Amino acid sequence: MDPSLNQDTFPVGMDVREENFRDSLNRIAESAAKFNSIYSELMRVIATTEIEQEGAAGETIAIKITDVQSGLKGENKWQYKASEVEKTVAGYEGWSHKPGGWVGLAFNLSEDFNTGDGEEGNGINASDLKTNFHEAFKFKPYPKGRVFWAKLVAIPGKSLRETPGSNESSLEAWFDGNNAVDGSCPEGTEAA
Repeated sequence: MDPSLNQDTFPVGMDVREENFRDSLNRIAESAAKFNSIYSELMRVIATTEIEQEGAAGETIAIKITDVQSGLKGENKWQYKASEVEKTVAGYEGWSHKPGGWVGLAFNLSEDFNTGDGEEGNGINASDLKTNFHEAFKFKPYPKGRVFWAKLVAIPGKSLRETPGSNESSLEAWFDGNNAVDGSCPEGTEAA
C-alpha cells in the first residue's frame, strides 16, 4: 500500500504475515507514540514557561501603572495599563520593569463599586462633593508611575494572551487603594 503511487493495496508478493513486516509496523507505531509523548511534553513545557514568565492567576506581584485610561463617565472608575516590576535598588524608588513579566490591564478594588453618586469605595460621598462644594473637588485616578502590590486574576474562557503575538496578558491585575479627592473651593464658597 503506497499512497504516493495511488496504490490502495500492498505490493504484489509482499507477505504481510512475515515477522519482519510486523516488526517494522510495530517500530513505526512505537516511534509515533514516542513522538506524540515528546510533542505533548514540549507543549506542556511551553505553556508552563509562558505562565511562569508572566505570573499565574492568584499570584501577588508588584505592578507599576504605565498609563491611565479615561474613566467611565461620572463613575469615578479608571482602567490602568501596568507592567510587573521588581525591586532592583534598596530604599525608596528602585523599581524596574521585570523582563518577561506580566503586562496588561489593572483595576482598583476601591473603584469597583463606585457609581459617581453616594458613598464611594474610599468612603467619601460623591453627592456631598457635588452639592456642598459645587463640584470643585473631584476623585482622581492613580497617576502613572505609582507602584502597587496586585493580585493576578484569570477571566474564565479567555486565553492567556489576548491576541497571539501580543505582549499583553488577559490576566487582570487587581490592587486596592483609596483614590484621592482634589480641587479647590471657589473664592467665597464654604461647605454647607
